[in-house]
Amino acid sequence: VHASANNCAQNITYKFCDFSIDMTVGKFDSIIWNRGPEEFNKEIAEKIISGAKVRLSEDGIMTGSSNILKNSGWLNSPSDLENLLSGYFSHIKIKESDFFSGSYYFFASEKELRLI
Repeated sequence: VHASANNCAQNITYKFCDFSIDMTVGKFDSIIWNRGPEEFNKEIAEKIISGAKVRLSEDGIMTGSSNILKNSGWLNSPSDLENLLSGYFSHIKIKESDFFSGSYYFFASEKELRLI
């Protein structure tokens, strides 16, 4: 809601949906999943990632954030997050937040990722 209200252009469409219940139809250049996989059990997280991947355009990228809490739940480390994403994407980057301990940003695509 904030993004669409403050960053509008004719060539940008924002869709807000709950991917665990219903995914919108179409192909997208970017899918953003904030407060990601750790909020769901592993099976639902895999369903969401799989569904997102088929909705990405050829050059599309899935980005998001994850609050990994050590020894809590099924997602306990950056390598757990990388293993989860690598089952669906060829190129993955994970970066720890400079501001929030245990928070990570992830980037996943079939194309090589060029991040600053």
